[in-house]
Amino acid sequence: MDMGMGMNSTGMMTPWLHFTPGDTILFQNWVPIVPGAIFGTCIGLFMLAIVDRWLVALRRFMEIWWAERFVPTWPAYVAPANVSSLITVHG
Repeated sequence: MDMGMGMNSTGMMTPWLHFTPGDTILFQNWVPIVPGAIFGTCIGLFMLAIVDRWLVALRRFMEIWWAERFVPTWPAYVAPANVSSLITVHG
């Protein structure tokens, strides 16, 4: 199954950790070429990972906080005898 691309073809991803310039990072236009840009990309990706984990933790905290403060209002105002009058059967 030869697709016309050899192993030395450009556009192939290097399958190991490397620090050579020219790899696409997340977006097609984000391609660090100089060593300073590669270092900045490492810092940027690290900060993005920190923000991602912070948002996950914040979501979990808020779900617990909301669950503790949830007050069901419907059963408190409708007596069990009146529930059947609220249910209408269309037939």
